[in-house]
Amino acid sequence: MKFTPPILTKRLAPAFLGLLAAGTVSASTVLVNIDYLTLGDGSFQYDVTVVNDCPDDLINVNFPDAPVNDFLLPSTAMSPVGFTIDYDPGFGTLDLNAEASNFVAGSSVSGFSFQTEADPSFFASFQGFTDTFGEFSGTSTVNLIPEPTSAALVALGGLALLRRRRKA
Repeated sequence: MKFTPPILTKRLAPAFLGLLAAGTVSASTVLVNIDYLTLGDGSFQYDVTVVNDCPDDLINVNFPDAPVNDFLLPSTAMSPVGFTIDYDPGFGTLDLNAEASNFVAGSSVSGFSFQTEADPSFFASFQGFTDTFGEFSGTSTVNLIPEPTSAALVALGGLALLRRRRKA
């Protein structure tokens, strides 16, 4: 009689192979773009877009270095329909979760926003999971959106330089 280890039985082998297939997704295929605005009270307004160029749907994107005990973040968090933002003040994690829909492969999901006194370095890295139990991580692209007053001053300065150049 031939002995077959339990892991190799016909019933367990497909599950074992499925676990081996679930792996790490390249971070270059999942992008997180964050635009932020410095508010007058010392806080920041963040707008987040998740771009999924990997072959799997994503179920979660999280920021593991979010601030601890942030009182402003939970009350200002907004997410698009079918998604939630969950903040754990004790551990300092911020999760963008797929509820009714996923971050579908080949799509971009925007509409996540929140305010916090935490500077952009708290949201520089991200990680998450696919619907096939794959993991991914990466570095966010963070862009400062100039406040309207600063943008207007830069524009006026540019116009003044053009006008001065024409007179010369």
